[in-house]
Amino acid sequence: SPTRSEGHPEPSPTRSEGHPEPSPTRSEGISQTKLALGWWLLSAVACGFGILTKGPIALLLLVPPLVAHRWLTRDGARVAIGHVALFLGITFLVNLPWYAAIYLREPVFLRHFFWEHNVMRFLKPFDHLQPIWYYLPILLGGLLPGTLLLWGFARYLTAGDDETAGKRSPALGFWLLAGLWCAFFFSLSGCKLPTYILPAFPCLTLALGDFIARSKWHRSHWSKVGVGAMACLLVFANYRAVPWYAEQRSPAADREMIARYCGDRQATVICFPRNCDSVAFYMNRDDLRNVRSKQSQTLVEDLMNRPRTVVLFTHRHSLETLREVLPPQLRITEVTTLRKHLRTDSIADRLSGDSAQGLCDVAVIERVR
Repeated sequence: SPTRSEGHPEPSPTRSEGHPEPSPTRSEGISQTKLALGWWLLSAVACGFGILTKGPIALLLLVPPLVAHRWLTRDGARVAIGHVALFLGITFLVNLPWYAAIYLREPVFLRHFFWEHNVMRFLKPFDHLQPIWYYLPILLGGLLPGTLLLWGFARYLTAGDDETAGKRSPALGFWLLAGLWCAFFFSLSGCKLPTYILPAFPCLTLALGDFIARSKWHRSHWSKVGVGAMACLLVFANYRAVPWYAEQRSPAADREMIARYCGDRQATVICFPRNCDSVAFYMNRDDLRNVRSKQSQTLVEDLMNRPRTVVLFTHRHSLETLREVLPPQLRITEVTTLRKHLRTDSIADRLSGDSAQGLCDVAVIERVR
């Protein structure tokens, strides 16, 4: 047979000889050395819509995980100052028409929205006060059935052997950073509502999915049973439970009653002490006024200036509170209550509540001649 001394190269190993094909490099697969400008611009537009929907919090949830992931991996395309400026410019242009229009109509809106409902709500909460651990049970419940795999997921993340470490992808790290940052950020805020951490769930479920796909759990019978059971539960919730709950809690469930009080656009309607937006929506009205609890005296003075006013009471004690401060010149002539007395202590009764969500009583207040 030919030898190396005769100038013939040795035959390269083949797969049949037990040698695996070379795996793709990071530059061929997960990571790129050049910024994909099209995706970069699309993400800027998406971020702009996020700010348009929920304010600057969209940018605060996006930037820290990106910066942290880039610093930890030391890999990926180079993002220049010009790219950052282009990204911010696009997000600004997406939002400019709306904020300009609302400023021209309501100049106080920008300060009220950006300062009070973004900065002060975080630093000095004025409603929805909850402890720092508030989101922990919400996360555990919202991630079901994936929550049942958290112990195995934690072991997978902390394992130091080369085989397990080689399975962990940079994408997994980013999803964890993004999801946990969202939960951590809102946990620091004094004002908390369950919906605040909704952006964390897609990221954390993608992280769990990455773990399942790269471990033995993607072949497990229990994984398939859990996913199937959750799919059935979601179908039931969307087609049966959610419509039932909405009917029980909607202020506009009794459309005829609402139309009787609020259908006439000539009738003045005041919401006290909070807005009742669903009534405004279904009655196609944009002139419903809102008076807060601390302005009850202003409400009384306003009622004195017209012969008849419809008041939507959006708290269970608001009607009694106003009744106590009404002067003799004002009289409540008609009341319809949406409250009900709970006959049992069942879970269904407690979920449905003792009144519609956002509307407890409707009253007509007239000025006595």
